[in-house]
Amino acid sequence: MKRYLLCLVFLLLAGIGQIEAKDGIPFFVNYSPAVYHAHNRNFDIVSDDSGRVYVANFEGVLYYDQTEWHTIHAPGVFRITKLFKDNRGRIWVGGYNLFGYLTSGGNGELELQMVFSKNNKGFLGEVTDIGEKDGKIYVTTSLGDADIQDDSMDGFIVNQDKSDDIRYYKEALVNKRLTLEDGSVLLATAGNGFVMLDKEGNEVYALTEQNGLCNNNVNGIYADSSGYVWGATDNGLFLVNIHTAYTYFRSNEGLSGEVQSICHTADGLYVGTLQGLFYKEGDVFEPIRAIQHACWQLQQDAAGNVYASTAGGLYAVYGRQARQITDSHTLSAYVCGDGTYYTGEVDGVYQVRQGERKQLNIIEKATYFYVDDDKTLWVRNIYGQVFRCEGDYSGYVILAPENAKGEKDSFNNTLFVQNGIIFVLSHVGLFKWDKAGKKLVEVADRSLWSSDIQYPQFVYPEPGRRVWGTNNDGKNLHIYTKKQGMEEINALLRPIHDLTIGTMETDGDDVWLGGNFGLIHWNMAVKEPDYAKKSHVYIRRIVIDNDSVVWGGFDEGDRLGVTLPFKELTFNSGIRDIKVYFSSDLFSVLGATEYRYRLDAGDEWSDWSTETSARFANPRSGRYTFQVMARDRYGRTTESLTLPLTVRYPVYVRWYSIVLYIVALSLLILFLIRWRMRRLLAEKMRLEHIVEERTSQIRNQKDEIEEKSKKLEIALDDLSKAQYQLIRQEKMATVGTLTKGLVDRILNPMNYVNNFSHMSIGLVKDIKDNLDDDQKNMTSDIYEDSVDALDMLNTNLKKIEEHGLNTTRILKAMEEMLKDRSVNPTLINLASICRKNIEMLHAYYAEDIAECHIRIESPDKEAMVVAEVDAEQFSKVVMSMLANSMYALRKKRQQGKAFEPLIRLRVFIDADSSQAKVSIYDNGVGIESSIIDKVFDPFFTTKTTAEAVGVGMYLSREIILNHGGDITIQSVKNEYTEFVISVPVHHPENGKKNDADEKGEENN
Repeated sequence: MKRYLLCLVFLLLAGIGQIEAKDGIPFFVNYSPAVYHAHNRNFDIVSDDSGRVYVANFEGVLYYDQTEWHTIHAPGVFRITKLFKDNRGRIWVGGYNLFGYLTSGGNGELELQMVFSKNNKGFLGEVTDIGEKDGKIYVTTSLGDADIQDDSMDGFIVNQDKSDDIRYYKEALVNKRLTLEDGSVLLATAGNGFVMLDKEGNEVYALTEQNGLCNNNVNGIYADSSGYVWGATDNGLFLVNIHTAYTYFRSNEGLSGEVQSICHTADGLYVGTLQGLFYKEGDVFEPIRAIQHACWQLQQDAAGNVYASTAGGLYAVYGRQARQITDSHTLSAYVCGDGTYYTGEVDGVYQVRQGERKQLNIIEKATYFYVDDDKTLWVRNIYGQVFRCEGDYSGYVILAPENAKGEKDSFNNTLFVQNGIIFVLSHVGLFKWDKAGKKLVEVADRSLWSSDIQYPQFVYPEPGRRVWGTNNDGKNLHIYTKKQGMEEINALLRPIHDLTIGTMETDGDDVWLGGNFGLIHWNMAVKEPDYAKKSHVYIRRIVIDNDSVVWGGFDEGDRLGVTLPFKELTFNSGIRDIKVYFSSDLFSVLGATEYRYRLDAGDEWSDWSTETSARFANPRSGRYTFQVMARDRYGRTTESLTLPLTVRYPVYVRWYSIVLYIVALSLLILFLIRWRMRRLLAEKMRLEHIVEERTSQIRNQKDEIEEKSKKLEIALDDLSKAQYQLIRQEKMATVGTLTKGLVDRILNPMNYVNNFSHMSIGLVKDIKDNLDDDQKNMTSDIYEDSVDALDMLNTNLKKIEEHGLNTTRILKAMEEMLKDRSVNPTLINLASICRKNIEMLHAYYAEDIAECHIRIESPDKEAMVVAEVDAEQFSKVVMSMLANSMYALRKKRQQGKAFEPLIRLRVFIDADSSQAKVSIYDNGVGIESSIIDKVFDPFFTTKTTAEAVGVGMYLSREIILNHGGDITIQSVKNEYTEFVISVPVHHPENGKKNDADEKGEENN
């Protein structure tokens, strides 16, 4: 709720006026131009019975519905100077050459209906008064009807302003005078502010700039039936509650500082503040000159003498005089009848007797004392600890409720005495002292203390009567008792429930309250006029999308009703928000009206707050029942106001749209089924003729799908590749250094082994030849034994030679592995390299190709896949792969399986990874899944030792890795094998070099 209350201050009467309000002045609030957003000068003001106020402003007509201020501009530059509400509730408006009335427009917004304006003939002059006589509206102007040349004012009584009845009050012009039903008179003066007189003409109080009124020039006032008076001034507006039970005293009456203590005696009223002690003398407060320190506590002894506990010590007060008893900072005191005083000071409890002061114990900062019939001293300190002292009071016991759960429960307790009974109040309940059992016993029938007030910050027990208390914040002052009739008193107390009460005093129906707000007087016997009225809540305005007004809050034409002209509201789908403004029909300057609402009956109510609007952002389609309820300043709730709301569903989700969707979908499905049946029939007729073509296409699609699936893998970035290459090269350099020495040392002996075994085979042949020549000279046994020995020796030597050669090949392979394979890449067409390798394959394996009927698919001549590679090394890799494919096809043919041998070599660019790829596919024997991970291991081969060493695949992968690429393999045993060589389109080293060259050029 945008309730712009600029200053809810506790105002007192100005010293310049002879104020006769012995109980202070009422609450009032100012509305500055910054609040109502119009000109500062206001001429007149009225309010209606629905809680709305209308103002004649220099810019036009203002109205306030307790949610927002609105301005209705008059045509041209004519000012509005007079307002009048007739018996029908119609509000008439007059100004300079302007006369009309307020009415509701088409969407409930307030409009100014003109009767006479500059568009009429003639000149009306300044409207100085509007009234009602014999059922007709009379208008008093500065010119009368002399210059009116048409009948625009027929039906009205038009008079010329000839009034000489000019009244003054204390030499100030009276702009307006109102006489109330009780005979009281209200004056709007030009210079002396707002004045209230009793029926005898005595001044009750005056509100001026000196005590907070927005301006001393009050041009117009209006009193409603609830005791509230609106005033229009030259610098803003004000609202005052003239028939109020609450009034204020502060610095203008001589009372300064935050009120800490109050004491009402037979001699008068004493008030202690942070700036000293004050005595109420008639209508003002006079300071007790001797006490100018913070006065923490006031109390009376049995004789009625007043004692003040102050920051400057303990004082005895007699009338307007004070006698100092101690000079130490005293927070509280207990006065015994024998002239003994117990004082609570910062560092402990002291006893003062016959001028002597001594410390009794170290209970620091005691704020409350009591001595019971057993001469036991009860003490409560500032921390809420309760102590019981016996004997000489030097020792003490800390009391806590019997159901306390720990040391913390010994704090935040309240000690008070009523009718001789000692009570301790804590957050776990209310307890009284049991003398016989010497313990605190919970008071069951006073359990209301622990219901919502866990720990009252302030408690005031009236002797023999009631107990007053606040909540743990010092607010929400209540009378706590189960006696009948207290509910109404607590309701009348609620307007000040937000004030923090620090001290209080009662005298019959007079209640004095003190705190940081100053001093408040409350007359319990007075019921304010609005207490007897039943409050209602109204919807003032409905706005959608922040700018479109659905309803402006007015109905029934010029009667300005508040009844909603519709039973429910329906909104189109797609609206961004709905904002509903609402407020009560009662004004308030002390204690705010609170509201709560909900969008639907099944929702939770919002928290009570002073907000007067509810905003629903992006409402979903559906039906809602908006409800709002008000709670007046006495805590009474109104009946909830209900407004059904409907947000239409979008056209595309309405029932007929859904039916249309179902019909369209059904037709589409039927069409698709028929189309699919025709398509299947046609496909069936063609399948017999294109089985082979379709099979090939399916294989190609399968290959493409497999290649595309590889795009999902995340490639290592350049830094990871560089790190991997560096680590691999370092490992290879270390192993190579060791292996190179071993190869050199082993290779020479193996050459000797191979050479001598070969020579020995020749010598064995020569010996056999000699044996054959000399066979006739030998016995058959010797000859046969010799031949067998030579055959065995020949076989062994051949094995030695064979394994020696194998070992030599292994060592040569290891030598090959250790060779430097640094890459010298150049931009080259990979398809061209692959085609040359296919040509070499046809040349080397012409017989195998012809014998096995091997079909070889190579890249098209037009294929162009350019990448940076070392052409010679890359060609070796491709050729090695093709040779393996030839071997796999021969092996599968040797197994006798019927198949069509195929070698397919493809070259393409992978767009996802920006890599050039070469695929070598064959449908040979394939590779078992158990060994597929070992294919690239050095010295691993599926061939015999005589056929291969097992370093070809390893060296091929090393070459590709040196290019910054990789080789992947896919194979199914006895079905196919596919190797895919991937290399970057741009070589990493060349890329870095080019980047460096570019940076160098930029730097140059």
